[in-house]
Amino acid sequence: MVPLEPANWLLKNASFVKETFHDAGEAAAWFGKQIADYADRFDGFHAKDPGTVQAQVDSARETVEQGRDVVGGWCINGGAPPSTRCI
Repeated sequence: MVPLEPANWLLKNASFVKETFHDAGEAAAWFGKQIADYADRFDGFHAKDPGTVQAQVDSARETVEQGRDVVGGWCINGGAPPSTRCI
């Protein structure tokens, strides 16, 4: 289902947009901040490992530089799973 998420996201009202970036590095840093906000609640050590998080941020930067969308979603302990997108 992940490929549908960016398309569905684009159908939302513009007020849902949190940030706009013209630089892939800035977009990736924002993506990393979104991950960091929930990392302590991630289910499993691997997902919250700083090396894993940095690898996700690096991958997001490379993906955005290529003009592609990034969608992240994580299992957490308690509550609805968070997800974030760079479109």
